[in-house]
Amino acid sequence: MKKNKIAKDLELARAKRAAVKGDVIKINVEGKFTCWLVRSSKGDKFYIIIPERFCSCSNFIFRKILKRGKICYHLLAQMYAAEHGLEREVKINWIEFEEKYFRKIVLGILS
Repeated sequence: MKKNKIAKDLELARAKRAAVKGDVIKINVEGKFTCWLVRSSKGDKFYIIIPERFCSCSNFIFRKILKRGKICYHLLAQMYAAEHGLEREVKINWIEFEEKYFRKIVLGILS
């Protein structure tokens, strides 16, 4: 097997695990906006996802934008979860969003 094929298979397996584990969250904030988050592998932060287009993790920025390469496993996880009905949907107000998610989203952006 080629190195790229093995890496792609491992990335997809990692994405599937994240989706099945419930690490993909679709959040509706007071009916005003919806965002998708994927929990980091360590569980200490979240990455913002724009389905099929963008992830706020540094790996996506480095691999996809700068090297014009493959997408990160967070984006793959969101796509897999959406296809298989595995997104956890959460409806919350703005205060709950700030308390539960905002800090971890900022950590994801800054890492």
